[in-house]
Amino acid sequence: MASLILVVDDNPDVVQVVSAILRKKSYETVTATSGPEALRLMEERRPALILCDIMMPEMDGFQVFQRVRADWRWRAIPFAFVTALHDTDTRLSSSEMGVEAFISKPFDTQELVSVVAGLLRRAQELQTYTVSEMESFKSQLLFMITHELNTPLSVIRMLTDSMHRNLKRLNADQLSEYVGLLARSTGDLSYIVESMLLAIQIDSGRAARLYETWAAPHPLRVLIEAVVVKAEHRARERDVVIDLTGFEVGAWVHGHEEQLMQVFGRVLDNAIRFSSKGETVGIHLETDDQRAHVTFTDRGPGMTSDEIIAAFDRLRQINRAQQEQQGVGLSLGMVRSLTRIHGGEITATSTPGQGSSFTVSLPLIEAPRY
Repeated sequence: MASLILVVDDNPDVVQVVSAILRKKSYETVTATSGPEALRLMEERRPALILCDIMMPEMDGFQVFQRVRADWRWRAIPFAFVTALHDTDTRLSSSEMGVEAFISKPFDTQELVSVVAGLLRRAQELQTYTVSEMESFKSQLLFMITHELNTPLSVIRMLTDSMHRNLKRLNADQLSEYVGLLARSTGDLSYIVESMLLAIQIDSGRAARLYETWAAPHPLRVLIEAVVVKAEHRARERDVVIDLTGFEVGAWVHGHEEQLMQVFGRVLDNAIRFSSKGETVGIHLETDDQRAHVTFTDRGPGMTSDEIIAAFDRLRQINRAQQEQQGVGLSLGMVRSLTRIHGGEITATSTPGQGSSFTVSLPLIEAPRY
C-alpha cells in the first residue's frame, strides 16, 4: 500500500507541484491550503508523513506542528517543513521543537524525494522496533506476573488449607493472625493486578488521554497526605515512621488526581518496602520558581549507580534475594512514565548501605481563585 503524505501550503501551485512529484514516486497524497483544513483531514485519514509550509495565514506551520504533537494519535507522524524561510534562527527553532526535516524553497526535486523516503523509512524502522519491543515486553511481563502471582496465591492456599484442617483447634488470636496474613496476601494480589492495568494504560496511550481529559489543579499537600494515609498500614507492619516536612508551602500542580496518587504512592511504597524496621521515611517538599520537588528518602540498603538505572527498568527488580516479594517490577518505570505525562521528571540518588532518595519534580501552577 502506498504511503499517504499530507501536503500543507497556502499556495495552491506549490501544493500541486509537490503532489505531482510525490505521485510520480508512487506515493499517495492529500492536500490542504491551511492549517485548520489539514487538521480536519487528519481526523479522516492518518497520514504517514506531513510536509508543511511555515508562513500561512490563520495558523502557521509552527502552530500546526504543535497541534499535531499535542495529539496522542499523531505524535509519531514524521513532520517536515517545506518553506521559503531558510535563516538560521528558523532552522534552529524547528530543530529544537522536534521537527524532523527542513526543506528550503525553491527545493531540488531529488532532495525532496530523498528526504521523504528517508523519513518514511525511519518511521517504518521505529514502528517495527516498537512492535518488537512490545512483544518482548509482553513476554517478560507474562513471565514475571506468573512468578509474582504465585507467591501470594501460595500463601493464600496454605493458609486456607491450614484453617480448614485446624479450624476447631484455632483460638481467636490465631484466627486473627491468619486473617491478617490473608488480607496482606490479597492486598499483594490487588497491587499486582493494578500494576498490570496501569502498564496497559500507559503503553496504549490511554494514560496520556486521561491526563489530557481530566487534569485539574491539585494542592500537593492534600495529595501527599492522602497517599500517606493509604500507606500507614504497611508502614506500621514494618515499624516504619513517615515524616513530612516542607508542606507548609501552598504548592499546586496541574494533573490527573489518580495518576498523581499512583506516582507518589508507588515511590512511598518503594521506600517503605526497602526500609529496615524502626527506620524513618522522609517526604520533603521544596519549590523553585517553576517546579515543585517532592523527595522521598529511606535508610534502606541503598543502590549502586547501575542499580539506580535498573530501578527504572519496568521489568527488573533490585536485590531480589534480599527483598523478597517486592511486587511486579513495574513501579518506578511506570512512575517515570506518568511523571513525564505531567511534564515532570523523577530522579534518584543513593549510597549503598545508607539509603536512597527519589525526587519527583512537577511544574508549579498558581493556586486557583474560587
